[in-house]
Amino acid sequence: MTGAMEDTGISKRGVIRCRITHLVLISSLLLVASLTPTFPGEARALDRDAVLEFLPPDGSEVDGYRVHVMDEATQVVDALDIGFVPADTDGVARTVLVLDAASSYRVNMTAYNAAGESVPSNQIRIPAETCDPSLCDDGNPCTADSCDTAGCLSLPLPDGSVCDDGYVDTVDDQCTAGVCEGIVLACTGDVDCDDGDACNGVESCDGGRVCLVGVPLDCGAPTQCSEPACDALRGCLDVARPDGTPCDDGRADTSGDRCLSGVCQPGDVGGLAIQSVLPDAVSPGRHAIEIRGTGFGVGMALSFESGRGPSPRVVSLRLVSATTLEARIDVSSKGPKRDRFWDVVLTAPDGAEASFPRALRVMP
Repeated sequence: MTGAMEDTGISKRGVIRCRITHLVLISSLLLVASLTPTFPGEARALDRDAVLEFLPPDGSEVDGYRVHVMDEATQVVDALDIGFVPADTDGVARTVLVLDAASSYRVNMTAYNAAGESVPSNQIRIPAETCDPSLCDDGNPCTADSCDTAGCLSLPLPDGSVCDDGYVDTVDDQCTAGVCEGIVLACTGDVDCDDGDACNGVESCDGGRVCLVGVPLDCGAPTQCSEPACDALRGCLDVARPDGTPCDDGRADTSGDRCLSGVCQPGDVGGLAIQSVLPDAVSPGRHAIEIRGTGFGVGMALSFESGRGPSPRVVSLRLVSATTLEARIDVSSKGPKRDRFWDVVLTAPDGAEASFPRALRVMP
């Protein structure tokens, strides 16, 4: 392998770029690639995301890729098999690593196919972060938080600076000696206390005296393919991770699973499998849906699992072909007044089962 690394530096929002040249597979195919770690504007705890970007080889039959991550402090190397990563519309393939922000790493890649594995690419270094501004927020609206060479720095804002003390029963909030305080108001009913933000819960009036804060919404934990978020008007939302993010659908008969529209889709499958449901969103009432996949036959059974409220009722199920089923379903109007997601499950007469997680969304 020949090639050189072209280093342009790194910062919280910076980029390291390098080009891997003459990475030769055992099958004598040529791979040209580049790795680009980047860092998001918001950190999760003490972790950071490193997005590896590379150009798949032209004309090479690649079965998958391995990312070799070495912790510089321990010299321990983890070989992460990320499977086959398809290219996005811009021709660049991407995968995400979660790294400890306090550690430095050296990273390279190999490609493999039926003939064997390539030699390692040239190596890039991802240094530790001495200070992450997103981790310096002390939660005080009356301090200015930043990074310096010694770490996090918090300085009081000038007295009289406008702030929000977080209480719905106060007005004219201002900073005084680094503390946010407002004038307390009386209330006559719950409507006086509503701040219009669904994320911080429902506010109430305590006996016509003061407003009590509500219980903030719990939007759940992140999944392989989505991150929970909250919108002031709509409440809890699921924000999809980028399409093509590697995931695991939990089935032993699939490989190379990838995220699509926030749902982990099965990769290569053998036998019975569900690939799509159309339409994928319905409201209460009777609907015709089409299920597409592989391995369909006579005597299939359709069910809906892992949702909330009454599950959709199957009125009829018709086999169109080995790759298409048509069904009519009844969707109940009862249940939570928010979007519900149901797993679509097919069961064959021999007991074989295929599941498509969160394939059908029921809107109130």
